[in-house]
Amino acid sequence: MYNVGFTGTQHGMTKEQNSKLKQMLIELELLYGPLTLHHGDCVGADFQAHSLFHDLTIQRIHKLNKVEIYPSSILTKRAHSDRKYGDINLVIHSTKSPLARNKDIVGASNVLIAAPQGRHEEQRSGTWATIRYARAARLPHYIIYPDGHVNYFG
Repeated sequence: MYNVGFTGTQHGMTKEQNSKLKQMLIELELLYGPLTLHHGDCVGADFQAHSLFHDLTIQRIHKLNKVEIYPSSILTKRAHSDRKYGDINLVIHSTKSPLARNKDIVGASNVLIAAPQGRHEEQRSGTWATIRYARAARLPHYIIYPDGHVNYFG
């Protein structure tokens, strides 16, 4: 099982980010076989990624795929993806603070895919904090910018 961490803006991905994420998930599945998507179940991009991964799993890619959710202790930011998409293999971890759960996502992943709101690194952004954790952990990661351009950091 290949572990793909995901982090993204609570404002949601652009159409270009969503399209690029779909392409990347299909390519990763073709390369590595079944995938596990790890995300924080936040409103916005996490929910979009979960929905996309669910649809790909049901329609196209490997049926052994699964999702692991790392919920935040900020309940108003929870997307509750499991309530809408409970028909794929799902693990829900214990609730933690956003920064602690972001570190858990990085720690569980073979690669991280990030979809930030903008092109420039920001302080006080959970998405960028997770990217910084990935850098510090020397975890390979992709950043999908709002225009769909992707940078890889290995």
